[in-house]
Amino acid sequence: MTLLSHSNLPEGHPMEVYDPHKSTTEIRQASRNLGNFWVLLVSIGLVVALLAVIYLVFVTTQTPPTAN
Repeated sequence: MTLLSHSNLPEGHPMEVYDPHKSTTEIRQASRNLGNFWVLLVSIGLVVALLAVIYLVFVTTQTPPTAN
C-alpha cells in the first residue's frame, strides 16, 4: 500500500492508495460501471413514480363539483 498526499486533506493525513501505479488524479476518477449514475437514475425514477401515485390518488378521490 502506497500513500500519496492530497491537497484537500489536512497536513499529516495522506490519502491511502491501494494501487501504487496510479496517480492521485487517476484515483479520484469515477468508477467505470457508473455506480453513482445508476443510484441517481433509480432514485429519480422512484421519486417520480411516488409523486405520480400521490397525484393519481388525489385525483381519483376528488368529488365532482355540484351544479347550482
